[in-house]
Parts: sequence; C-alpha cells; structure tokens
Amino acid sequence: MSRASYAAWAAFDVEKELGRVDEAAQLEEQQQARQKQVLAKERVEDSASQGAQQSAEILAAQAAVAALKARKGRKKPGNGQPRSVKAADDVDGESDRAKRLQTHAALFSKKHELLQQIMEARRLGEAALHGKGRGIDYPGAKKLFQTALEATEALETLSPELLKAEEAQTSLLGLAESSNQHEMGPPAENREQSGESCKHEHKSDHACGKSCSHGDHPKKGKPVEALPKANDLMAIITMFYKDVYMGIGTCDLEEGRLAAASEAFKEVLLRDDVNLTAWLQRGQTFERMNAPLLAMLHFNRVATLIVTSLPAALYPFPAFQLEISCHLNIASGCLEMQRNYTKALGHCEQVLHLERDHAVCHFRMGQLYHASHSYEKALQRFATAKALFSAASQENHSQMLATIAKETDKCEFDRSQYDWGYLRSLAAQQTSRTSTK
Repeated sequence: MSRASYAAWAAFDVEKELGRVDEAAQLEEQQQARQKQVLAKERVEDSASQGAQQSAEILAAQAAVAALKARKGRKKPGNGQPRSVKAADDVDGESDRAKRLQTHAALFSKKHELLQQIMEARRLGEAALHGKGRGIDYPGAKKLFQTALEATEALETLSPELLKAEEAQTSLLGLAESSNQHEMGPPAENREQSGESCKHEHKSDHACGKSCSHGDHPKKGKPVEALPKANDLMAIITMFYKDVYMGIGTCDLEEGRLAAASEAFKEVLLRDDVNLTAWLQRGQTFERMNAPLLAMLHFNRVATLIVTSLPAALYPFPAFQLEISCHLNIASGCLEMQRNYTKALGHCEQVLHLERDHAVCHFRMGQLYHASHSYEKALQRFATAKALFSAASQENHSQMLATIAKETDKCEFDRSQYDWGYLRSLAAQQTSRTSTK
C-alpha cells in the first residue's frame, strides 16, 4: 500500500463516518414510518368516505323499494271492496319508512360529498404549502385550507343527524342479524363456549375451576391508537380540524400574521394537547412576537413531552433534533430576557449530553458565560464553537464564524474593562517585566 493510501486512511475519521451512516439510516427509517402513517391515514379517510357512499346507495335503494310497496298498497282491491285498517296502516308505515330512508340517504350522500371536499382541498393546500409541482404559494394554500375548514365545520354541524342515522341503521342491522341467528341457531363461537370440552391442551385446570375456552392467557395492554377508526365520525372531524388549522397557522406564520398563526395553533392544541409540532410552531410564533417568556414555556413543553413519551435510547432522529432545538430556544429566551442564566446553561448542558460537539450550543454557552461575567469560560466556548464550525464545510458557516469573532472581541474588551482578576494578573505581569529589566 502506498504512502498516499496510508495517509488517506489515517486522515479518515471512522467514528464520524459511522455517525453519518447512522444518521442517514435513522432519517430513512423515520421517513418510511412517516409514509406508513400517511398511508394509514389515507386508508382511514377513504374507508370513511366509501362507507358513506355505500350507505347512501343502499339506503336510496331501500327507500325506492319502500316507496314502491307504499304505491302498490294504495291501489284499491280488484273486487271493489275498501281496504282494511291493517292494510292502510301498512301503507302508511311503508310511506313513512320510505321518507325516513330517503332522508338518511341524503345525509350519507352529503357526508360523502363533504369528506371528498375536505380531503381534496387539504391535499391541494399541502401541495401548495410545500411547493409540490409549483413554487410555494402561501396565499393559495391558505385559501384551500379555509375551504377545507368550512367543509369540516359543515360536517360537524351535520354530525348530530348523521350519528342518529348511523345509530338507526345499526339498530336495524342488529335486528336483522338477531333474526337470522334465531333462525340458524347460536353461532359456532357460542356453541363452543357452551361446551364442556376445550380444544387447547392444558396441563392443569384453569383459574375458573372448570374446563373452558378462554384459558389463562395474559392480558394485553390496549395499544395507543394514533388514528381514528373509519366509523368514528367525531374523531375524524377532530383529525381534519387539526390538519386544517396546522396548515392555516403555518401559512400565517410564514406571511408574518403572527397573532392569527398563534390562534390557529391554539385551535390545534385545544384538540390535541400533546401535538409537538403545534407547541413548537406556536413557540416560534411567540419568539417572533418578542415574547420570549411565552416562547420558552412552549419550547419547555415540547422538551418535556419528548422526554416523557420516549426513552432516550429509542429517540427517532427528528424527535432528537426537536429536543435539542427546544433546549437551545429556551437558552436563547433567557439570554434575551437577561435573566435565569444558570437555568439556560443547564439547558445547554442537556444539549451537550445529547450531542457533545453541537457548535451552536457551545456558541450559546459562550454568550451566556459572557453575560454572567465569566469571561474565561466564555472565551473557551467561543474557541470551541469556532473550531467546530471551521471543521464543517457549509456555505453559511462563514457568516457564523464572523459572528463568533465579533462576540469574542466583545468578550475580550469587557474582560479588559471589568474582570479584576484578569486586570490584576496583567498588572502583575507588567510589574514582573519591569523588575526584570
């Protein structure tokens, strides 16, 4: 192997390369998980929409059959005799049933129409928001999200009648199933459970003291359902509200309508108080409104939610970066308010515990030490940040290096004016030089 190859291998940072590979793998895994979540969400929405359409078609067909029966019942008998009271009641019942079924069919048809309108407007809004196909269009995206919001509000207004219609249809289906079961006998599961024998082999008796089919299997905890069920209308409406208000808030934030953005994110948090993105973006909104205390409270909430919801060893990469961002934002808020420097340094220490060579964190700690008159520690942090930024190769790092140099000059000047220990050491050095001469 040539000397050049040995030199290249010696300069190769194995740990850095392994860290880069791990980071890329985590990003890919998180992206795949996000895609699975999006697909699962689309399946729930499509299932709800298709279910509404099928219900509308079935109810419309049943209404047509009931109307036809009522029309036939109104005809006079062929012998010229008047209809009996029972026949008249049957006709009236079929007529009422036809009207009721037509009403329910119209409700489910409207539900399907509104669901399609919400999903289409939201899809186009997200495409405009992220610049898919064309450039980013915040005004156009907001109009589409507002259209989706109006349709969601209309669906919520319609929900009481829809729930009653669904309950009525469920009861009718239940009656039909019970009548079928009565004709065919009990289902196989019930017959198996009523028997004395058990299909499973057991070495000992069950806890209940007799042979049965349930066994002694351990109870499984109820899994956390991130997505609503397709037949849960109110949960689906809540999900639409969160998506739409997040889109509106993002558009308002990007266009500088900070108060409107804050209200939109608040609507999300009222429906989901553990939504990390809403807490983070509302904190960023308050930060831009020059309300650092409110921003700090929101960032602290995000950091707390991440810590309490996931063990540190299982952090997905975005959550890991989100926690770092929140700690740094809290430290920036303390620095801006010129208070709680010790607390801010504690948040920076947590960042370094997560990522030891975080250049921005070292720079922020330098500013905090400077503000708390620990000039020597501040200069050490600035030197570390400068070394880390110099080692990285990115275009925007030149501006950051200039900022570090500026902060270093300020710190050195303040040390030369206010640090009595440093001034005494300079005086002692000057005295020793004079005596030597």
